[in-house]
Amino acid sequence: MNAPSDPKPSFGTLVGMKRLESGSGTCVLELTLRPEHCNINGTVHGGVLATMLDTAGMWAGGPDGQPTPGATVSMTCSYISAVPYGKFDRLVAHARLTKKGRRLYFSDIHILAEPGEKLVANGQAICAVAAERTETSTSA
Repeated sequence: MNAPSDPKPSFGTLVGMKRLESGSGTCVLELTLRPEHCNINGTVHGGVLATMLDTAGMWAGGPDGQPTPGATVSMTCSYISAVPYGKFDRLVAHARLTKKGRRLYFSDIHILAEPGEKLVANGQAICAVAAERTETSTSA
């Protein structure tokens, strides 16, 4: 799963996503396809595509190629074409930051199946930046 030195195991690592590049309002992720990514029909499960859209959208808003602590508050996902296992080797998600405010940022994402750079899904994400936490004492 994760290397012992990885301080924060992630769902993306479990799925097998790798970040190829990020920073300056962009992110590119790749996923080498495995049989476990498929549904009963032998095509890549829609949840895999949604996970890639979500993750790439979050990374696109991060400073200096790092993820912004926060959460996705809304995401659209359009499935454009099935991805039959064996016909394609990998998926590549490309995200671009379209707007960033103090609390929210917006990104456009699309996924290509390779070889052939076939567009298989696209979407938009709205992500919330986590509020900075401060240590406070509370009494009950």
